[in-house]
Amino acid sequence: SYDESVSINDSALLAVVTVTDGDGDTATNSTGIGDAVQFQDDGPTAGIVQGAPTVAHDETAGVQVDADDTTAAGVVALFAGVSNVSTDLSPSGYAQDASAVVSSTGSSFGADQEGGTTAFSLAVSAAGVDSGLDTTAGTSIFLFKEGDLVVGRIGGAAGAAAFAVAINSTTGVVSVAQYASIHHPTPGASHDETVNITDSALLAVVTVTDGDGDIATNSTGIGDAVQFQDDGPTAGIAQGTPTVAHDETAGVQGDAEDLVPPGERRR
Repeated sequence: SYDESVSINDSALLAVVTVTDGDGDTATNSTGIGDAVQFQDDGPTAGIVQGAPTVAHDETAGVQVDADDTTAAGVVALFAGVSNVSTDLSPSGYAQDASAVVSSTGSSFGADQEGGTTAFSLAVSAAGVDSGLDTTAGTSIFLFKEGDLVVGRIGGAAGAAAFAVAINSTTGVVSVAQYASIHHPTPGASHDETVNITDSALLAVVTVTDGDGDIATNSTGIGDAVQFQDDGPTAGIAQGTPTVAHDETAGVQGDAEDLVPPGERRR
């Protein structure tokens, strides 16, 4: 109600008329006109802009320096309330980039700026929207708003959590938890291939509230800023002590690994 009008108390402001006749006699009268003096409200404007920073978690175990992996207790605590967590990745992994993914550029409190607040939150484009990601086993992951978090669940609302996303309401910094490995489509040696949530499926929302409680909101897709880096196999080979010796002396020699040719009998 940004154009809401308020007025002076009607009886507090009076208009007075004074009538004076030709020989100086006067008469006066008055009426309240406070309700005729009105002030229309101003309202806030909500603006939100996605910046360049991304939040990448590498599903390889441990903290990978080429991603935003972290074991900080404060980040881990953000996801303490996530239920039915997949145990596919053990341990679970966490990531946070110190730079804000979004800013409130373009926002304004308007004339009623005293006591105004700006807050970021997360939303999904629709409950159960496809995240665009699948588990390594090929099951789709769907997004749900759960409290202050957005959780990606395997196969639907009752499925195990594959990942979760949080945003700092003051700074716009985004954090990620990963519980299940995610399918990366390129085979071969692409062990650090990156995939992300569908941009329009995951939303960052800004809510601007001015000093007298008027609210404006705006949102932008940030799915492309939440990224998951691939893990890859490790190939190991070691030579042991055994050898294979053939003695070229005719016949099967007992001091080598000679074999009897097919169709012949050992003598």
